[in-house]
Amino acid sequence: MSGPDDGEERSKGRLLRWAGAAAIVLALFAGAVKLAAGAKGWTLGAIWFAAHPSSLGLAQSAVQRYVHPALWDPVIQTALVYGTPPGLAFLGGVLFLTGWVRARLR
Repeated sequence: MSGPDDGEERSKGRLLRWAGAAAIVLALFAGAVKLAAGAKGWTLGAIWFAAHPSSLGLAQSAVQRYVHPALWDPVIQTALVYGTPPGLAFLGGVLFLTGWVRARLR
């Protein structure tokens, strides 16, 4: 039986898949630009810190407190340290898979 929240859950899964796909496309574009320019490029963490330094610390605190401490240190921190294209591709893959799994579980 379908509940009243089924449409909302499908929308969340669809949104996660689209966000993941967009991040992967952006990673491919950033990689192509990086190769064309021959530049080393920035890391995701450096871009985030340059854009809004306080939110980086806030995100770290929130993930470690409300999700799990091990998620920040080996997983998210690794994605932030890599260059922008691999970091975006990793983030996009995680978002896409999360949306796909949510859709399959419903």
